[in-house]
Amino acid sequence: PNLDIGGGKGGSGKGALITLLKTIFTNKCVIPADASELIKFNGGWGMATIAYFDEGSPDTMDADALKKSTGAEERRQESKGQEAIVVDSCENKVFTSNNPEGVVPLTGESDAEDRRYSILYTGRSMIPEAMKLYGLSKEDAKLYVHSVWTDIIKNRDAVEVLMGYLYEKYGDVTELAALHGQDYNARFEKQKPEITKAFDLIFPVLLKNGVIATEWVWELVKDLTENDRWKRKTVTDKFETYLKNKNTDYELKNHTKINVGDEEHAVTQSFRIVGSAKVTP
Repeated sequence: PNLDIGGGKGGSGKGALITLLKTIFTNKCVIPADASELIKFNGGWGMATIAYFDEGSPDTMDADALKKSTGAEERRQESKGQEAIVVDSCENKVFTSNNPEGVVPLTGESDAEDRRYSILYTGRSMIPEAMKLYGLSKEDAKLYVHSVWTDIIKNRDAVEVLMGYLYEKYGDVTELAALHGQDYNARFEKQKPEITKAFDLIFPVLLKNGVIATEWVWELVKDLTENDRWKRKTVTDKFETYLKNKNTDYELKNHTKINVGDEEHAVTQSFRIVGSAKVTP
């Protein structure tokens, strides 16, 4: 998957990674990209192995264009003054920013999880880390980081040794595992819409009882999101999508009765878990 590196302050090594990639693949194959180029005038991507978006912003990134660009085997390539052509989509994308919530959306209107991106949170800066790790003064740590930059990251011979070491240690890795660990999960939770967070609290209630009225879901969503402007049908439709994404076997029933303790409540519509022992037809 593509890589979104973000969060924390500057000086964490995001730029160093891009420079390292240029040392490996050359400047012609690691090219700076802009959000607008996801849609048109991306002729500069012709030789790209990696297209990197530096200090990208989720506000300027077209989510639909990004999804099409990262999910297809082919893409449109267009240079100014020339007809667009269709080419193989071979490049990987790297997004770097200081935004704690990153650049790319991991969840959208459907609330379905998009796992085409690896996530790396950069909460540490290189100089303080060097001071702590090696017991260096601030000035010596600056010199050390600078030497890593010039003597290793920008040095093709040194990078060749590094790549050889990694190859010897990890073997011939033809397919790398996606970074879908702690950083990914934390980013996904931060990006969740408020209504999805509300559904996360309502869902266990449905599983436990086997049934819940759509009106109750609607009222709970308004309370949990502190927003009285939710329309009942909107909440019902979104909760249906949520249940489908959870692979829940449910049915939507009209004009049913629900027992709450010793009381029976007539409701106009309810979600019911199929096969639940707590639900009577």
